[in-house]
Amino acid sequence: MSILLLDDTLRVTVYFDRSVPRFDSICLYLEETCPTGEKLLRESEAGLRLTPGQARALAAELLNAAAERDDSTA
Repeated sequence: MSILLLDDTLRVTVYFDRSVPRFDSICLYLEETCPTGEKLLRESEAGLRLTPGQARALAAELLNAAAERDDSTA
C-alpha cells in the first residue's frame, strides 16, 4: 500500500517482504520526487525494515496521534 504526502512529492509504501526470511520483514519505503532544495532525505529513496512489533507500535502511535487530533477539534 502506498500513500502520497507533502503535495504528492513523498510516496510512502508499506509492505511485507515475503522474499526474505527475516524477522524484520515489514518494509517502510520512502521515495521523494521534489526539487533537491526541498528534500527531506539525502537520497531520493530510503527504506526501513521493521519487526512486526515495531510496525504495530508505529501504527499504534499514528492512530493515537490521529485520535488526539480528532478529540481536540470536537
